[in-house]
Amino acid sequence: MKIGMILDNGYNPDVRVYKEAKYLVSKGHSVRIICWDRNQDSSKLTYEKSEGIEIERFNIPSIYGTGKKQLVAYLKFIKECKKYLNQNYFDFLHCHDLTSVIVGFCARKNRTPIVFDMHEYYENTYPPQKSIKHFLIEFLIKRSYAAIYENDVYLDDMYRGVREKLYPLKNYPDSNLIEVLKKSSDDNCFRIGYHGYVRNQVKPFTALFNAVKGMQDVRVDINGIGVDIPILMDELDKYENIYINGPFDGTRELSRLYQNTDVLFCGYNIDDPNMKGTAEIVKYFEAIITGTPMIATKGLAVGDRVEQNGFGLAIDTCDSNEIRKAIMLLKDNKSVWKTFSENELKKSQEYDWNVAVKVLDEIYG
Repeated sequence: MKIGMILDNGYNPDVRVYKEAKYLVSKGHSVRIICWDRNQDSSKLTYEKSEGIEIERFNIPSIYGTGKKQLVAYLKFIKECKKYLNQNYFDFLHCHDLTSVIVGFCARKNRTPIVFDMHEYYENTYPPQKSIKHFLIEFLIKRSYAAIYENDVYLDDMYRGVREKLYPLKNYPDSNLIEVLKKSSDDNCFRIGYHGYVRNQVKPFTALFNAVKGMQDVRVDINGIGVDIPILMDELDKYENIYINGPFDGTRELSRLYQNTDVLFCGYNIDDPNMKGTAEIVKYFEAIITGTPMIATKGLAVGDRVEQNGFGLAIDTCDSNEIRKAIMLLKDNKSVWKTFSENELKKSQEYDWNVAVKVLDEIYG
């Protein structure tokens, strides 16, 4: 099959997209990622080929995560995609996330079949309720050739009318990209890490910063990008042990990052719909397979699973005092840390990307 993947970011690479594209190429399909590079000063090539994956970029400056302010740039991206798809043939359009599937339906030529790859939960409420947004999502699934879901909320009765379109693909870590390495030794410092996109998390990170203030044997490393990073950067002068290190390559650097992380901080906004119900995050799985205990938000799915499985501590991650107590418990009690780590490693085989990704064979044959 000749598959065009539509992506609303610049493919840096986007690790999940990379993993899917790489698998499809390994099965003999042709994959071309058609993506939106929003960076005004981008130095990325407009076209390149890497590991058999073709990448076609449209540089249309915009600021990711700014909502309606991106509308004009988004419409330009749709226009460019439409022009491009009129000139290039694909057997399928594989559209990553809600904004991209809308592009696919607007820009496709001759009713090219669309696969809607749902990385997140798009409803405004949990559980889903009848609303304009719900009917839009259901309509898009119904009109798609297939829909891939990560969040089990799509098994809710509200989606029973489109259930035959749904295929599960959890974003488990690829063992070819991340390996279990013995934690690097640093007896003088307890290392708390966060590795990923930072969005709608200013409150829990501010609480974390305040919790570790003055703790000379603790450091916090935030690796990644996101709309919250500039806000958090403005606070750094107040702290001596907080480091915001910028973007990283999720296809090459994950093993090293987790090797140098004693505890993963999974602090989220409890009111964020994307984190409600059965929401799953790739960092949760990465922590498990690397034996990295977690401090997670109590009351969200990630916190509940951490607590139930003995993978770490579930607390109010907006409360500095609770965060500080959790850090001290894990830092000062090696046996507690070790128990959490061992519990994770015992379960790690259950989260195998190389098994989960085979669902794509059912879609593309």
